[in-house]
Amino acid sequence: MNNISLTSISLRLILLVVFGDWFDHTLGWWKYVKGINGLFLKYEDMKKNPRDATVKIAEYLTCDLSDDVIDKITERCSFAKMKASKVMDLEEVKGRPFLRKGATGDWKNYFTVAENEAFDEVYNERMKDSGLSFDWE
Repeated sequence: MNNISLTSISLRLILLVVFGDWFDHTLGWWKYVKGINGLFLKYEDMKKNPRDATVKIAEYLTCDLSDDVIDKITERCSFAKMKASKVMDLEEVKGRPFLRKGATGDWKNYFTVAENEAFDEVYNERMKDSGLSFDWE
């Protein structure tokens, strides 16, 4: 089998085929949330500081919660708790596990340097002027 280098065109096709266009989905929600004064949380930010994310959600919903309640919500909404829950017992979506690893930065295990550079090119093109940025680590 020949090794085919990944170009930005083939990367675009991959992004479209697997689950639909990530950029259209993300930017569509970003625009919608900004228009209604909504709350937009990024998974990477929630992973970095889950308690801060819980506080942001509570503030957005105008819920005045004690530190103890914030801590309990944060713990019960952790990836490990959700993955262990029978409520989230969805075996597969489109042939893949519904809940995978719950980690950020896993792309490094799948993208080569060239693929990452191609993604960065598409990302920079599609996200420019959006005011939205992601920290993939």
